[in-house]
Amino acid sequence: MRVAFNSVFKKMELCELLIKFFIVASNLNKKLVAADYLTKLSDNGEKNYSIFENFMGKYCSTLVCIMHKLGHCGDERLKNIIARHLEIRECFDYEEIDAGGYITDFNRCTELRGK
Repeated sequence: MRVAFNSVFKKMELCELLIKFFIVASNLNKKLVAADYLTKLSDNGEKNYSIFENFMGKYCSTLVCIMHKLGHCGDERLKNIIARHLEIRECFDYEEIDAGGYITDFNRCTELRGK
């Protein structure tokens, strides 16, 4: 019973984290329509990670790294999704100005975590 409760709590925690993430991100980037993502969130954790993965494919790295800096990416798996997308973009020479050094800061944080 306790394991099932912890699992449900984690799913709710992720959903609440992503709700806040999409609302704040849409306030920072007026092209982002939070409702496009909020209406898809559910109590299915895997689906919610997939929604975030989809978001990462559409929006700039700087926005996501700012969200991380603001504390809206506290889930370890979300951080791994961000790190993977940044790495892929770097491999394909994705050009983005690191305004404010947020991408560099995120990479530095994840390097420290990995050690």
